[in-house]
Amino acid sequence: HLINRLDRGASGAVLFAREGADVAIAYLAEDGDAEETKAAVEKEGRRAILIPGDVADPAMARAAVEHAPATRRYQLLYVRALLAAGQPAQTLDRANEFLARPDPEPEMLALRSQLHRQRQQPAAATADARAALSDSRLSVSSQIDLLLPSDPAGARAVFEAARRSPMIEELSDTDAAYLAVRVGDDASAAQSF
Repeated sequence: HLINRLDRGASGAVLFAREGADVAIAYLAEDGDAEETKAAVEKEGRRAILIPGDVADPAMARAAVEHAPATRRYQLLYVRALLAAGQPAQTLDRANEFLARPDPEPEMLALRSQLHRQRQQPAAATADARAALSDSRLSVSSQIDLLLPSDPAGARAVFEAARRSPMIEELSDTDAAYLAVRVGDDASAAQSF
């Protein structure tokens, strides 16, 4: 798996390693944190590769994907980098290309839904959101992001279910607080710290 943004990905990197995955860690300037995360992954008996650079740069994102231990979900990094670089048409083309493969990645469907929404294509946005939400592999954060525009109560219910599950304990305090703020639960956000 490819992890970017160490402030949100360090615990995820260790969880992926515990599940048997090798991990590539793309990071901007957190050399010490990256080394600590690499050591924690290796302690779990898995391989960790450090890839320093700005993942908002499409060329760097492509290099990270090429150097990652696998490629399935790492396509997201490249597509997000295209979006961050202000290339929405190319972003949508690449998302479509990746989703044309067997067993589409739900996170890519969620991202494409957001792209369709930005491009004022509500029918396509809704179709992708429904497909992504029906896939159990979709992250809680993406579920909340997809539900918030049309179903804030549904987004809050997803957060509440996650909060009651062991999964919430695996999140960093920052991640838990972020999700709480997204659904308007300021009290839970404050308790996260």
